[in-house]
Amino acid sequence: LDLDSREMKYFHWYLHTSKDGFKPIKKGQLEDADRLDTVDLMVQTYASNTKTVTGKILEKINNNKGLLDGRKCLKHQSNIL
Repeated sequence: LDLDSREMKYFHWYLHTSKDGFKPIKKGQLEDADRLDTVDLMVQTYASNTKTVTGKILEKINNNKGLLDGRKCLKHQSNIL
């Protein structure tokens, strides 16, 4: 799994604004967290549910990926024109 920096930012956003029934992680803990720090925080917070939480968030990111890719495409086209 390879998230770009923007997708990782969304991943962190979903972690601290959780509305899916899992405990949110404080924004301050995620601000400077790299990928390994994020995994550590998730394991500490969600224990055996870490994989489930990850799946829910990735599903949301993938559902929005078309929108994000469309914006990138439009931005690229406007730079060409």
